[in-house]
Amino acid sequence: MTQLLLIDGTEHIRTRLYDLLMESYDHLLIKIADNYKSAVFQFNKYHPEIIVLDMSLPNEESFKILKFAKAMSENVIVIAMSI
Repeated sequence: MTQLLLIDGTEHIRTRLYDLLMESYDHLLIKIADNYKSAVFQFNKYHPEIIVLDMSLPNEESFKILKFAKAMSENVIVIAMSI
């Protein structure tokens, strides 16, 4: 199973993306975070291979998450998005 961490600050967007991914890919284990603190917790616990990251999180949290993830695993794939 591929582990994916979905990080978005808006609940309805997180829910919709989660549903779309679950409908499209049956081999994903998806964990969800909505801010820097929960993203770091989920990253450390599950070591995702892929991160889908909302680049419009407040207080530059998106950039902090990106920097943290790349420092922890240079092989992690980050898909940056902004709506």
